[in-house]
Amino acid sequence: MVLMLISKEDFAKYPFTKEANNFVTNLDLKISDLANRNYGEVVNRAEQRIEETIIENIVKWHDPVIYDIEILSFPVAIAFVTTINDDFLKKRYALAEAKKTEILLRKERD
Repeated sequence: MVLMLISKEDFAKYPFTKEANNFVTNLDLKISDLANRNYGEVVNRAEQRIEETIIENIVKWHDPVIYDIEILSFPVAIAFVTTINDDFLKKRYALAEAKKTEILLRKERD
């Protein structure tokens, strides 16, 4: 079975995929853009992803989801974790995202 991702909801659920990566890349955003108030919610969600990782060991899927924020917060969170440069946090973050993905995949229709 081949999973085809075509919507912002798909990209938000599975932000690590090639399709989601291409979507973000095509936005042509720069790190400096994050200082713009328009991206404050993206930065807040990225921080929340890391906090959820540390406290609960899972990144949560919050309903209702604002797909644009969820999509963009993933690479921002990765940038934050990479900048912190702590191997334990890197592994824990990857595992927390994987747990979220497993739950979302179990809910997908065939």
